[in-house]
Amino acid sequence: MKQSHEYITFKSVAESVPEDYKDQFIFSLTLDQEKARALNAVPPNIVIYAPDHPGPNVYNGEFTSTAIGKFIHSKSLPLVGEFNEQTFNSYNTRGIPLAFFCHYTQEEKDEYLPFLKKLAKKYQDKISVVTMDASIFSGFIQGRLNLRPEWPAFAVENKAFKYPFKGKLSEKNIEDFVDGVMKGTEKWTVKSEPIPEPKDEKEEDQTVILVGDTFEKIANDTAKDVFITVCADGYPKCKGLAPAWSKLSTYVDKTNITIAYMDGSKNDVPPTAPYRVTKFPTIVLYKAETNEIIPYESQDRSLAKLYTFLKDNAKYGPEMPAIDDGKDEKEGEKKEGEAKESPKVEESKETKAKEEVKENKEEKKEKKAQTEEKKTAEKDEKVEEVDHEEL
Repeated sequence: MKQSHEYITFKSVAESVPEDYKDQFIFSLTLDQEKARALNAVPPNIVIYAPDHPGPNVYNGEFTSTAIGKFIHSKSLPLVGEFNEQTFNSYNTRGIPLAFFCHYTQEEKDEYLPFLKKLAKKYQDKISVVTMDASIFSGFIQGRLNLRPEWPAFAVENKAFKYPFKGKLSEKNIEDFVDGVMKGTEKWTVKSEPIPEPKDEKEEDQTVILVGDTFEKIANDTAKDVFITVCADGYPKCKGLAPAWSKLSTYVDKTNITIAYMDGSKNDVPPTAPYRVTKFPTIVLYKAETNEIIPYESQDRSLAKLYTFLKDNAKYGPEMPAIDDGKDEKEGEKKEGEAKESPKVEESKETKAKEEVKENKEEKKEKKAQTEEKKTAEKDEKVEEVDHEEL
């Protein structure tokens, strides 16, 4: 009998289940048309029964291994699961928003669990509802979800968009909040330090300090070119970049070019940005008027290279005067070289003197030894003469 495409696909999915999980899944096939119709599953189709998902769960998607695998995976997860090291990948790869209920005690979890199950049923296949133990994962929760360490707490995460709940925690408030997130009426937030005070114009370093809450406003200012580095304080490459970046801010006209810095370990680049910070430093130019984003990809982060990049790519770059930073750097290198050379010369002289003293001591010691050896030899000769005479 010729096997259909649907049957072959279904069979391949069943055979692809890892050995460690095969005892958790039972795959069966029926050709009974009446039973299929009773389940509202027009053949060929797939129906899933799962402990936390009262069936029948009829599959209505495409007959591809990938799509069917995702459907089975979604039904294999509990309505409300624990988010931890073991389940991390299962939830992160589902491709739907995550609703986190973060508890510090088991009592807090038990109190809200019935409500969370109702919430999960309401948004089945649209949101994964999970719990997280804040007594173990407090740092992770605060960093990932922008939540304060006040428990219990609730947040929704949709890809890079984070929605921490900030009101009074109650079942109704949580449900209204989730409805707002799904409808797009709730505002996402970013991790952010407090907004800093503007710098005094008399300061030589005119680098603008960005935080998560000010990033969009400053970066998207189309009246200016905005050159931004996202670093992490203490990171070696960021330490190496700091002097040149600070100096760069003194060479530009701040009325049309902004040199900006943000600590990426304490602040988030907004999820609306068309790029992600995957390394430190990440350097980008937001071009005036168009807001075109141009990444700086060179590993050479010297003042001269940064200045040239800005002059070549910024809207107001051509107006920037040429600078001769090389002269100062060379003079500095020369002075530094001279400063380093002097101790070496002194050290060389001192070493040579020590070696001469050592050689003189060794020479004297050798001469002394030769003298002693000569005396001993003469003494032995005399003794030998006496012995011969006595014999």
